[in-house]
Amino acid sequence: MEEFRALLRDRMRGRGAQARLAELSGIPSNALGRWRDGDGRPTDTNLRKLALALGESYERLAKMCGYLPDETVVPEYDPIEQAIRQRTAEMREIVDGIPRQFWPTIIRKTFDRAIDAARDMAELLAADVHDPDGAPDNGSDEPVNTPPARPRRRIIEREAALA
Repeated sequence: MEEFRALLRDRMRGRGAQARLAELSGIPSNALGRWRDGDGRPTDTNLRKLALALGESYERLAKMCGYLPDETVVPEYDPIEQAIRQRTAEMREIVDGIPRQFWPTIIRKTFDRAIDAARDMAELLAADVHDPDGAPDNGSDEPVNTPPARPRRRIIEREAALA
């Protein structure tokens, strides 16, 4: 934030500079003065206006104000995102031939099942390492209390016909 304050101090030096920046950015002069003095920080909308007025990149100002980390690493290829997009496209192809009034139910039930399955898999993967006879290994001979299984949603006959 200190770097942002220094930038504002530098750009608002001189007679009328703060008023010119306020006019150019559309941000009230008193707000610019508060930020320069370390009282608060601009909103995202004001930061975008300020970036244009100062000729700075929004990302640089956002980093200075603490809205973005210093090193933003965005993977060019996210295999999980790609798989979700592919499966969503498959879902769209499947429901295209079905009357639209059934789409919300089909999609909701399909995703409910998928999310339940993902939760179950995550619970299995997060569970303690098991020994060969199937009992959890907690490093002692004491019995391990395992939480009861999560109840499953029942699919009633009407929904089963749609699924």
